[in-house]
Amino acid sequence: MQHYVYCNDALLAGAFARSNKMMRFIDSKYNTDKDKFYQAAKKNDRFKSRFITGNRLPIRMSAIKALGIIEAAKSDEALDREMFGAASRAFKSIYNIFEDTKRLGFDHGFIEEVFYTMRVGDNKTDDRLHDAYALYMYFCEEYDLNPDDDSELFQRVVPVIQGKEIAYMQDFADIGRKFVKDWEQEKNAKDLMESTANICGGKCIEDIGAHLDPESQEAGIFNMMWDFAQLDNIPVSMYEGERFTNKEIQDIFNVISMNIIKKACIPEDINLYYVAALFMRSFARLYHEAEAMVDAYAGIVRETESQKKLVKDNVAMSHRISELENLAKERQEKLNTLQLELDREKKKNRELAEAAAIKDEQIKILQNILQENDSRPAAADADEGTKAKKLELAKNTKAVVFGGHPNWQAELKKAAPDYNIVDADNYGFDAKIMDKADVVVIKTDYMAHAQWYKVIERARKLKKEVVFFSGNNIEELLIKIGS
Repeated sequence: MQHYVYCNDALLAGAFARSNKMMRFIDSKYNTDKDKFYQAAKKNDRFKSRFITGNRLPIRMSAIKALGIIEAAKSDEALDREMFGAASRAFKSIYNIFEDTKRLGFDHGFIEEVFYTMRVGDNKTDDRLHDAYALYMYFCEEYDLNPDDDSELFQRVVPVIQGKEIAYMQDFADIGRKFVKDWEQEKNAKDLMESTANICGGKCIEDIGAHLDPESQEAGIFNMMWDFAQLDNIPVSMYEGERFTNKEIQDIFNVISMNIIKKACIPEDINLYYVAALFMRSFARLYHEAEAMVDAYAGIVRETESQKKLVKDNVAMSHRISELENLAKERQEKLNTLQLELDREKKKNRELAEAAAIKDEQIKILQNILQENDSRPAAADADEGTKAKKLELAKNTKAVVFGGHPNWQAELKKAAPDYNIVDADNYGFDAKIMDKADVVVIKTDYMAHAQWYKVIERARKLKKEVVFFSGNNIEELLIKIGS
């Protein structure tokens, strides 16, 4: 994303998709040449943005259609005028705001009025915020008005939405890979994968189900995940044999390592996270198969092609279901036999010793990961004089503090008035604030992901000392800085 340029297309497609009035126009145009507009949507570089793919299926399909019309309108003036006319009718209140703004001679649009009209804040999801911003930018462009970039609301909203757009255009697995690479944890994450897979018994649901000790916590979470799936008739037995590449398994441990480094999970529970991750990735196969079938059935591509593909996919799916049912029956019989053996026999001392040895190896790996990121509170000083010197040194240190509850930040400002303190929800801060600092402090238990990545990237680039801190004791933090 080094050469990222903001584009409103995916957000606007989502706003159009959530409007029944607008979709009447979109559908009428799209159905005249589905293949043409589908290819236009695929041509748009926001086609795979999570502002498109992250919606529930009905909205997702409508957003793809809208994106196709938006892209085609860029080179078709008649279609562009028709689309604006439809948007003016579908979003009449916003249209009236811009008509009045233009008539009164203002050179910029008023974002507050649009957000008030869209009732941003009434909706518990972020969809209303995204839609209001997308429509505001669209109408500004159509009326040749400047965005109201001096507005406090604009300055708060834009960094959040544009930050999301950058993140939403990246595959989350790539984020995990980049994180462990930047923190030089690639080898540790790989070793952690092999160690955990050995303890749990394999790299798919079927393998670990046959291996786990029935009385272990891992077996408990395994059985609960299985039973939870039954509540919604998810055919777990059809997907328990799903095989994953080493790269797909490694992505699981990249995410686990990322959250361990950020103090967002408990290292001792890593086996439980692994079992849950295998279930989630297996169920995702079911989702992607259903997603592809729904796309074809809904006629996003041309009907003749979609019908042929649907028939072919149905035949293939029927064969696969039959094969998986037979395979599941055979495997269930083996599992039943193994369960009887496990019920009759106890673990041998040699197996316990081997498991303990592997567990020790896993702990060493985790300790290695956490070694340079340890943010435990500083130990209490036995010498009050030494403690006082550290506190004095800390107060005279040039420090920038990111994160923390506003009340905690206020207390810190009283204790260290010269510190620069950045609010936890300030995504648009100037990263150069760290350039002259001696120490960068990250409040790990009260900080947003978007701010975390920006701070870490700048701090590592400048080779600044980074202090990780959780908890509310101001004195502990100052002692840690002074040390």
